[in-house]
Amino acid sequence: MSGKPAARLTDPTTCPLPGHGTNPIASGSPDVFFNGLAAARVSDTCTCGQALNGGFSSTVFINGLNAIRSIAPPAMAVW
Repeated sequence: MSGKPAARLTDPTTCPLPGHGTNPIASGSPDVFFNGLAAARVSDTCTCGQALNGGFSSTVFINGLNAIRSIAPPAMAVW
């Protein structure tokens, strides 16, 4: 998805509403999972109740909805 990982249930997302900040994704696909977590799609919600509507893929669809890309930085190795 344009070199970015897919967003999943519990991944952080930035809410567009003033004062809401960063919240975990609260809903996702009932039958598509990445590493055991539900895949996030346009119209799924974050914990503040706002629907996800940005940072989506225009080429990847899950259950007929655009997949959301993760805002989290790639995992870093800890030595």
